Amino acid sequence: MTELLSSSRNYDNYRRAYGECTDFKIPILGVHLKDLISLYEAMPDYLEDGKVNVHKLLALYNHINELVQLQEVAPPLEANKDLVHLLTLSLDLYYTEDEIYELSYAREPRNHRAPVKRKGYQDAPSDAETHQ
Repeated sequence: MTELLSSSRNYDNYRRAYGECTDFKIPILGVHLKDLISLYEAMPDYLEDGKVNVHKLLALYNHINELVQLQEVAPPLEANKDLVHLLTLSLDLYYTEDEIYELSYAREPRNHRAPVKRKGYQDAPSDAETHQ
């Protein structure tokens, strides 16, 4: 796996394996993003005669379209219905910030108490300040 994902020779091992794969693939988006950026930077937006560089647009479209088409191929395995249900439920749960705070304390209570603020005392000047 390390060899396949090695960045040597511009991800040559990954590109070769990716090209040979048919059906379901999981792309390394960073490699494809790098390709898109390189293509965008390498080709001019306009030709010498001032016309839009349609070849650049077509090349960018082909790269993006390939990634979009990957989403249409189903993985060759069945989903674990219990796991999908659990994840769906956990994503549907919504907690307020206060509820998360309370859940945090319930799970990991503090060993010591924070100092209690007493109303009025923190605003009063200290003895050192009053005797100056």
